[in-house]
Amino acid sequence: MIGATWSRLFPENIKGYGFIDSHTPELSISILPKYIGYGAGSKLLKEILLALKKKGYSKVSLAVQKKIRL
Repeated sequence: MIGATWSRLFPENIKGYGFIDSHTPELSISILPKYIGYGAGSKLLKEILLALKKKGYSKVSLAVQKKIRL
């Protein structure tokens, strides 16, 4: 495994970090430190965007943190 990506929908009363509205999925991507800089994040992002597009979503929210928490 090199990393993971997932998406979630939050209701109006439980807003996540990058909340836009209850119909916009929030994305999360995590890459193991030794794989950062090799395009793994870009590949995971493209795949989850494609999957969400197939499910009918036309917009998403992605918040980025530079600090890596291990």
